[in-house]
Amino acid sequence: MKRQLRKEAIGGYWIIHVRSREEALEWARRAPMANNEIIDVHQIYERADFSIVVQKAAVQKAAVQKAAVQKAAVQKAAVQKAAVQKAAEGFEELSNAAAAKA
Repeated sequence: MKRQLRKEAIGGYWIIHVRSREEALEWARRAPMANNEIIDVHQIYERADFSIVVQKAAVQKAAVQKAAVQKAAVQKAAVQKAAVQKAAEGFEELSNAAAAKA
C-alpha cells in the first residue's frame, strides 16, 4: 500500500545560526531536498534583538508566570496531602471498627 503525504506535512526543521539572510539561503540551497520540495527560511529573534523596554516586560512576565506555576504546585501539594490524610483517617476508622468486632 502506497502512503500518500498531504501538502501540509512537515518533515522536520533545522535551526542554524548565521550572520546574514544570504548565508541562511546558501545553507538552504545546499540542503538535501528533492526538486519539488520547499524550504522556508525564517528569522528567530532573541531577547537582545528587542528594545530594553520589551526585554524588561518579558522578564517581568516570566517572573509572574513562574510565581503562578509555583503557587499552583503548592496548592496541588496541599490538596494531595489532604487527600492522603483523609484516606489514612478512613483506614484508621476501618481498622478500629474491625478491632471492635473482634
